[in-house]
Amino acid sequence: MRKCTVQSFRRIVAEADLPPINLRDLRHGAAALIKAAGGDLHDAKVKLRHSTITLTSDTCMTLFKEAEEELTERAAAVVPRARKAPDDTSAHAGARKRDQPQAGTSLTWG
Repeated sequence: MRKCTVQSFRRIVAEADLPPINLRDLRHGAAALIKAAGGDLHDAKVKLRHSTITLTSDTCMTLFKEAEEELTERAAAVVPRARKAPDDTSAHAGARKRDQPQAGTSLTWG
């Protein structure tokens, strides 16, 4: 970045009484917003005007990994879990026992 751009930005931040932030932080924030909105590395590359996807990956991958981990955990939370069946205390336990052949009998269909 040009020195005059950085100096102008610092002056604007100071005049607006904003917390300390630099232009690089704003770019990283933009990448985080792109990811939060559902974008991917290519979207960030285009928006940040990086010359290669490798540059974007090297720069923003930590942000994208954190978002992916959070997304994975949220997705896992909505997957229904199998309920453990109680030991022969269900309403169907008696029916299962009735349907089983008695010892010494054969399974023939009439």
